[in-house]
Amino acid sequence: MSHCHNITIKDIAKLAGVSKSTVSRVINNEKGVSAAARQKIQKVIEECQFTPSISARGLKGHNKRVIAVIVTRLDSHSENLALKSILSICETKNIDVLVLESQFNNTVFNQHLSMLFSRQIDGIIAFSFSELTLEQAGYWKNRIVFISQRVTNFISIIYDNKGAVEKLYQLYAAQFEHIAYIGIDDKDLSTGKERNQHYRDLCEQSHKPSYIYCANLSFTSGYEQAKQLFNQHQHIQAIICATDNIALGVCKFCHETGREIKIGYIGCNVMLDFLFPNLDRVNLHVDLSGKLAIDQLLQLIKHPNDERYQESVLMQPCTLLPCK
Repeated sequence: MSHCHNITIKDIAKLAGVSKSTVSRVINNEKGVSAAARQKIQKVIEECQFTPSISARGLKGHNKRVIAVIVTRLDSHSENLALKSILSICETKNIDVLVLESQFNNTVFNQHLSMLFSRQIDGIIAFSFSELTLEQAGYWKNRIVFISQRVTNFISIIYDNKGAVEKLYQLYAAQFEHIAYIGIDDKDLSTGKERNQHYRDLCEQSHKPSYIYCANLSFTSGYEQAKQLFNQHQHIQAIICATDNIALGVCKFCHETGREIKIGYIGCNVMLDFLFPNLDRVNLHVDLSGKLAIDQLLQLIKHPNDERYQESVLMQPCTLLPCK
């Protein structure tokens, strides 16, 4: 079915072979509609890229735009930097923002989408994660901008993971032979696999030994991986950390054991730099990713069929803060 212009609830009802009240119940996520009828109506809505009017959404008299931001973790420092930028811009543009958490869970993410579909939200900014799949992807095509990982067929604001690892590695490779890397498991495609593989490639290219350990996103995991690393390799001279939380754990371990080595991390954490002022870091400008995402989303909402606003964005360049 081709894109439908100026379509109404009455038209949706006719195409789906149901009553207007049934369509209204589906739009407002109300009970009393069979699974088969609901699926049929949602399919027509998706194919026609239908967005109900304000009155149809039960929001008569409410003329604000409403968007949602789906973060992976509410306690993520980097995502909160991006979120802060989004909220600041939305405040100046009189846009209401609903903040949700996916917990890296595909089921939870799609439950959020279902709820937002029923409310007919104007648009969504979502932090992507590995193995993310969208239900009713066609409906959301011109309504979502992703941050972090590329999501096929959707606009994505992507971090320069390779560039970030390379900047720290080149800094240390000029001084040291034994450079370790503590990253995230390869199941995570961007922060994990992409950064891990580039570290391995850089070691091979420079003919230096590779020492790679994988933590999770917690600082306690970073601490434990640092402990394991030094139990096996006492001669390590520098460590590159994939995230600020990992760096915090590594710094705590080195401080407790009196180890004076160079530590660099990818991210931007004012508290971490305050506690350990001699760290090197690469700033991926996550706050700017939030600004780019909201700008891109608003253009997408305004010009849904304009190819100029359909392009993904690679966040670059990274900023390297040199060692002190």
